[in-house]
Amino acid sequence: MSFIFRKIKKLSGGREIVRDTKIPKDAITVGRDTESDVYLSDLRVALKHLRIETSGRSKISVASVGERAFRANGRFTRRHSFDGTEDIGVGPYHLYIGREEADGPVIIRVERTEPKTLPAPAEDEVKIFTLKKIKMAA
Repeated sequence: MSFIFRKIKKLSGGREIVRDTKIPKDAITVGRDTESDVYLSDLRVALKHLRIETSGRSKISVASVGERAFRANGRFTRRHSFDGTEDIGVGPYHLYIGREEADGPVIIRVERTEPKTLPAPAEDEVKIFTLKKIKMAA
């Protein structure tokens, strides 16, 4: 079996650029380690977070490599097997894992569900950078 890592980049105009990378393996790793087959750059993701493998013609198994769990069907777990397509959550990422054809390659599509940095509300900046409490000498 093989995997296809589908990276989707969304442009400001709403257009998407889709790039597929074929990974000819029976099992792949997901994590923050740059040597991982699927690299996720966030500190909430372990260096080696998940192992995804195929068993049989249609079964896909996802397992934690270390101590950290992942989300499957909205619940935290360390091991999950399924047929079809599933949404697996790792830190701020959603991995949509499944097959387009029954005996085709496993496709992994990754989406980041929150921005890399959250902007501070304008009112907080006013409170932080105010000079109201400083008394000027005459």
